[in-house]
Amino acid sequence: MFCSQNAKFDTPQAPARSEILASLDRVTAYSDAGYKQFMFSDEAISPSSLNLIADEIAKRGLQIKWACRSKMERAHTPDMFRRLGESGCFEILFGLETISPRILILMDKLTEGLDEERVPGMCVLDVGANEGLFTLFFRKRVGPGGRVIALEPSERELTHLKRNLRINRFLDVEVVPLAVGDHVGRARLSLAEAGHAGHNALGTPAAPWVSVVDQVEVEVSTLDTLSDARNWPRIDLIKMDIEGSELRALRGADRLLARDRPMLLLEAEQESLSLRGASFSQLLSWLAARKYRAMDFSSTDGRPTPLDTREPSSINLVFMPEEKRAPWPASSE
Repeated sequence: MFCSQNAKFDTPQAPARSEILASLDRVTAYSDAGYKQFMFSDEAISPSSLNLIADEIAKRGLQIKWACRSKMERAHTPDMFRRLGESGCFEILFGLETISPRILILMDKLTEGLDEERVPGMCVLDVGANEGLFTLFFRKRVGPGGRVIALEPSERELTHLKRNLRINRFLDVEVVPLAVGDHVGRARLSLAEAGHAGHNALGTPAAPWVSVVDQVEVEVSTLDTLSDARNWPRIDLIKMDIEGSELRALRGADRLLARDRPMLLLEAEQESLSLRGASFSQLLSWLAARKYRAMDFSSTDGRPTPLDTREPSSINLVFMPEEKRAPWPASSE
């Protein structure tokens, strides 16, 4: 499977050493002013650039925590990850640069160990599909007997999503050009610059490094309304990444959650939620009241692990209905 790159990455170039050092000069200044957490926001930082960042942080004696986005390469080794961790790196996000089919092969490993009789034929909602990375992954996994429904309100991202579906010949994916919330109506969608399209939001994007290039009016519905109107089958899994509007969208899916009891894969980031009048604790409480248990991902083997009273290790969480057995082996933690 392949994802086309958007226009910003048609001719990707690694940042020069001087650019990286200039960025670290700014990080040093902010660190001296009391800031201690940073995000290197380029969409696909190479392993060599990450090594340079880690070396410079150590050389400068910076006591900071930092996260980044990277592209998958063979140069990512356990030794490299240890070095990054020693320099304060606490999170690396993969998958935003997806020109290589090898990335999708690696993503397949996320579902190794699942009951193979359960995955084919599943019905999955991809809420906030963007250009379709997860849509393609889900469609490959559920097979021709399953169903994937992709919801994306941005016309710009819809163009890339539909192109990626054509490239992969997944023309049976249902594309719904809407935003979702807790009521039916219309709203203003803030469009982030093309390089940060994953930060499009109903309202202000939480990431301070993201520039809004336009605001467009989009149609908003609820998942309950859409499920009834479109006669969706039982939903097995909902992936939702909509920049802080997750609780609103879940409230608009109350009947669907009660009826189908799907597993949920959500982004839950406090600052984004607060900009939409919600909070992380409210999200946890709302789902707990509906008998969903929260899980984050193990730092040792990557498997979902019950959150219980711990602070989550990531903004990406799994919520399982309490009455269902988790379809993967228990974590070694």
